[in-house]
Amino acid sequence: MTAQTIETLRYNDQDWDLCNIIDDNEAVEELNLEELVPKTEELGFEEKMLSACNPTYNWSGRVDHYLIEDNRLFLWKVEINLAEEYKDFIPREAQREVITTSEWSQDFSSTDDDSWSLCDTTETFFVFEDLHIKFTGSIVCGRNLNEKCILMMGGRQRMLMLIA
Repeated sequence: MTAQTIETLRYNDQDWDLCNIIDDNEAVEELNLEELVPKTEELGFEEKMLSACNPTYNWSGRVDHYLIEDNRLFLWKVEINLAEEYKDFIPREAQREVITTSEWSQDFSSTDDDSWSLCDTTETFFVFEDLHIKFTGSIVCGRNLNEKCILMMGGRQRMLMLIA
């Protein structure tokens, strides 16, 4: 099974992998963020605009990136795989951010020991200014196998706990 792309959370200028989200309502143990965030269509993307060829690590075709600012949770960036004919589309109230990275890659099908080449990877994000997510509760984040944090938001005082 292919590992899925992880949604991220930016807090105090640090990026974290989003692991879990727990509502303040004790009857709800875990909460699916998809219930709180705008649907792809509500962000201005029509079904026909989405790429039918999503990689196996991102079968939904969308990766959300969140931000905590002033004790509020925002949907900050959305990474969406668009069909080729819609690559220039930008939804209202969004800005396009394109990041191209170059890294050395080896062609393992070649018998030549010098089969390294520079490969570009391009990621397209749509940055939204003010998509506040109405949420109070706890968010569990991680950065590596040894470091996790729990952010508590809402009615309680915001608290950051690092778990090693």
